[in-house]
Amino acid sequence: MKKIVLISMHEGAAQLYRENILSVFGEKLLDVQCVVLGKMPIPKEAELYLVPKSVIESECNADIEKVIDVPLGIPVIDLVVEFRKKDIEPLRNLPAGRKCLLVNVTKMLAMEVISELHNTMGIYHLELFPYGGDVKEYDVDIETAITVGEQDMVPLGIPQILDLGIRPVGPETIVEIALNLNYEFILEQPAFLEYSMAFANDSARIRRCIQQYHYYENSLDMMIELMEASIIGINEDGKIFCCNKKAAELLKSSKETVIGSDAEVCIPFVDFKTVKERKIKSVFLTKYGNT
Repeated sequence: MKKIVLISMHEGAAQLYRENILSVFGEKLLDVQCVVLGKMPIPKEAELYLVPKSVIESECNADIEKVIDVPLGIPVIDLVVEFRKKDIEPLRNLPAGRKCLLVNVTKMLAMEVISELHNTMGIYHLELFPYGGDVKEYDVDIETAITVGEQDMVPLGIPQILDLGIRPVGPETIVEIALNLNYEFILEQPAFLEYSMAFANDSARIRRCIQQYHYYENSLDMMIELMEASIIGINEDGKIFCCNKKAAELLKSSKETVIGSDAEVCIPFVDFKTVKERKIKSVFLTKYGNT
């Protein structure tokens, strides 16, 4: 199991993002710890940090590097949220030309939502005006207020309010998590495919991500087969995920049999307990054992 830290400005949003991520990876692969910025310290022990950069920078009015302090060398991924197809159905039912106030925490974040509705979701039939907690002014006759989980910020007196809810974690962020944690196999699992299909512009982007994954996977297979050494790759769960022909011959087995097997069973002459305790990254195998 690998630990990631999810940093957010709001507890409700953080918990939703956590649920999104675990719905794809499951609790056996990931331990997702949520941190509300300013209310609790950021843990220093993690293999990856997830940060909604635009939200934090907009609300804190500062660059992300000045707001969060994480250890050097640990990946920091931008947590990008997106609308699902079903989320915007209420907007498609509004009449063309309707003047709507788009309400979010800040005016800049409201403008980002408008941009997504235009460029990604194809919502062009409405007149959208940004409104945020930092700029509480508008000078048009508004008929509908649209918000993304921020109903308490909607000005009084607007006849209709449509709350589209907090946007979930986008598929590209899920892909980045998988690639950074060496969980690439997740990209072919039904849970991820079902999750990504719920989003509007999923197919082309996800197809490119998966194609890129296969390209690198095939390149790795070709590279280790060309090497003179016997190569075996073992993941965090102690399972063998790659093996070249020379290593299979050394183990007097086949690649098909070795890959997916338990390393401690398949390679009994390696003291894996010592390897884990000393955090040894590689072990050299010979026909006489390990060195």
